[in-house]
Amino acid sequence: MNKMMYIEKRYNGIYYYCRRVPSHLHDVVGMNRVYFSLKTKDPQTAQKKAAEITKRFDKDWDDLLLNGGDGSNAKYDRVKKIAKMYGFQYLDIEELLKNPKELFARTSILKNKINPQKATQAVDALLGGVEKPINNIKLSNLEAIYWENNYARLMGKSDLQIRKTKQPTKREMAFFIDVVGNKYVNDLTRQDGLDLQKALIDRIEGKEIQRDTANKTIGEVKKVISEVAKVRELDINPAAIFDGLRFKMTKSNVSTRQSYDRDFLVNQILNNPALENCGHEARSILKIIAETGARITEIVGLMPEDIVLDDKIPHIHIRPNDLRNTKNQNSIRVLPIVGYALDAFKEYPKGFKLYKNNRENLSAVLNKFMSENGMRPTENHSLNSMRHSFQDRLRDVRAPEKIQSELFGHGYSRVNYGRGHTLEDKLYWMEKVCLK
Repeated sequence: MNKMMYIEKRYNGIYYYCRRVPSHLHDVVGMNRVYFSLKTKDPQTAQKKAAEITKRFDKDWDDLLLNGGDGSNAKYDRVKKIAKMYGFQYLDIEELLKNPKELFARTSILKNKINPQKATQAVDALLGGVEKPINNIKLSNLEAIYWENNYARLMGKSDLQIRKTKQPTKREMAFFIDVVGNKYVNDLTRQDGLDLQKALIDRIEGKEIQRDTANKTIGEVKKVISEVAKVRELDINPAAIFDGLRFKMTKSNVSTRQSYDRDFLVNQILNNPALENCGHEARSILKIIAETGARITEIVGLMPEDIVLDDKIPHIHIRPNDLRNTKNQNSIRVLPIVGYALDAFKEYPKGFKLYKNNRENLSAVLNKFMSENGMRPTENHSLNSMRHSFQDRLRDVRAPEKIQSELFGHGYSRVNYGRGHTLEDKLYWMEKVCLK
């Protein structure tokens, strides 16, 4: 596919998505093209957004062509999709009659852009011609509906990142179904919430999980059911089922990620002879993480063009690329590389092949190696503790809050003015916290 396919740049520099509707769907959708702003002037961002939108339209148009079955749920879902294509929320005729202004806007669309004789489904979509079905959704179907409604959260992510993002939902819903059975959502009662709480109590007492993990389970299940109930207009009150079930937290039962002491990090890990027995690539990535505080996924997702060693100040670009997206906008940054990190990148100037965008495998390998070689003084220490250690080192040298945010990839609590700190400024503080 042409990288700029379906993208058009307007005179004001804003990119727009422009695509013809397949001819066999003209009569169904009632339009021959879609055209709307991508709300960006950056060509790479526009390209990524357009690619995701194209996937979504391909899926929706296939669904419309196949009609998704003839049941009431399929018809209702279909007209909701068509209404959304025109920029409207689907409303039934009774709701529209209560809002003359909304009704006029929709009839104007029908009059000016659609041939009603040819596009009966578009008429149904804009004028509420399909009755709301009586929804009876099983718990096992909630996950798919939830992610269809939260598709934007997956945009721009790699396959690995998508799996990781979906995993908590998949895991917690599976546990809930194991507890209460694969029943219909409308049949859920307060007793089902209490049964979930009891099952979590058993796991806490068996030392399988801690209270904060149990609270995450309750929160995830409630969130999924609440969102699907809203989208599908289900006659259920999730708050009545789940509110008040969370476990109270105290200092003794809150799990905290420990930070490595600088001396331990240098002497017991980075200069530990046992580290030579770790795979060369994994060992190099560990040194980079310890020195820079970067996230694992940020390092294993670097492309050759993200690593700049021939500059006056060697540095890396942590930014979205073809391998992976960044966690958020604040994570995008340019990071000077010093000490152990610079040595490691000199050996891997084009990035890492073995663990290329393979965060989970690398994390398992390194955490296992560290456990077996006395590099984890407590069970709360892990590879990710090195990131916390980097933050502590910045605080210890009294680095300004904004410098800490820019190096760490976190948001800044105050309004940002100007271009931010230069690479020279960042290097000054990176050298102050250098481990070598």
